[in-house]
Amino acid sequence: MSLSTAALSVSASQPEPDPERLAERLMQNETGGVREQLAWWSPHEPFPSLGIGHFIWIPAGVSVPFEAQFPQWVRFAVEHGERVPRWLQAERAPWSSREAFYADPRRAQLLDWLERTRSLQARFVMTRFQTRWRQACAAQPDCAVLDQRVKTLWQQPGGAYALLDYVNFKGLGDNAKARYAGQGWGLIQVLRAMPSDRVSVPAFVAAAHKVLQRRIAHAPRDESRWWPGWKKRLDRYVEEAE
Repeated sequence: MSLSTAALSVSASQPEPDPERLAERLMQNETGGVREQLAWWSPHEPFPSLGIGHFIWIPAGVSVPFEAQFPQWVRFAVEHGERVPRWLQAERAPWSSREAFYADPRRAQLLDWLERTRSLQARFVMTRFQTRWRQACAAQPDCAVLDQRVKTLWQQPGGAYALLDYVNFKGLGDNAKARYAGQGWGLIQVLRAMPSDRVSVPAFVAAAHKVLQRRIAHAPRDESRWWPGWKKRLDRYVEEAE
């Protein structure tokens, strides 16, 4: 069987992280544990970021090279029997600006719904990771090695959390546009930087340190100011594994 058709996803027989615990950790990393930031619109972006995974919802007329995850999450929620306000089931966000978003009284309903569905959002994050990883890995020449490392980490305490959060944090690493000096910084690059004889959460974190330090060294602007926060986030993976 070729790599392109092999079953590259995390096996259903492997242990699944506790959704409540995963939701708590993802929310802490993406929102600082602040409920208000479950429905957030950065002043530097043309779209809101919603939920524990900061799923983006792109307004009509806005073109960005990013995948809109929020409509995917809503469909997942509906498929799993969750009652979703009809206005949230649109493909495009209903706001034309950040100001309109924060002024909309429906934002309170959105916050309540996002807070109530955190565990299901965690399940969506896991499901989406498996689908995206299968696709991304199949395009890599060393897919068998990378996939085995993912499966080994997933079975370890804190390993699934580290994988899922890092993809939320820095991506899969399969986007050719996300490169400095030809070097990426996503999950694929971290897995490749791990020693072949030591596949563990601490080794994953050490490799991530190396990959992100390389990113800082090659960045066209100074990114060193972000390093303390990045390192703190990564080091939480080791704490979770202990």
